[in-house]
Amino acid sequence: MSIPAEQLPAKLATECGVFQLGSGAPGALNALTCRSQRIALPKGSFNRVYLLAAATADTTGEFAAGASKATFEVPEWTGFIGQYDDRVWGLESII
Repeated sequence: MSIPAEQLPAKLATECGVFQLGSGAPGALNALTCRSQRIALPKGSFNRVYLLAAATADTTGEFAAGASKATFEVPEWTGFIGQYDDRVWGLESII
């Protein structure tokens, strides 16, 4: 899955906080596909991690940090973007 950089802001504000998105420059390494990778977290006294995730179909993923593990649902994020009306009309609605 790939989302064009021009469709996303540099920062995304949510109820959890502000996500600083990666560079939208051509060839920039700014996203990853979840395949059991390990992501280094900063050292410090923290008690939560926020992830910004999208999927091409509704799915779940297991995330682990130290001895803690949790399963989260990741919703589908696809479809018509920037279109006012995406309904498909059958002939019966035209006649």
